[in-house]
Amino acid sequence: MHYNWLGTENLDLNICDLEDLNFRLKKLPRIFKDSYEYGLEPTEQSIKILERDYKK
Repeated sequence: MHYNWLGTENLDLNICDLEDLNFRLKKLPRIFKDSYEYGLEPTEQSIKILERDYKK
C-alpha cells in the first residue's frame, strides 16, 4: 500500500507512541486557541510541543 500523501511508501503503526499522541492532543488546542483567539505569542514550551522538540 502506498502512503504518498504522508510522503512515505511504508507506514508502521506499531511505532506510534500513544502516550505522546495523547499528550499532544491535549496540549495543541490550547496553544492554538491562545495564539488565534487571544493573540498571545506561543511560549518557549509551546513551541517545543509544536515542533516535538521536548522529546529530545
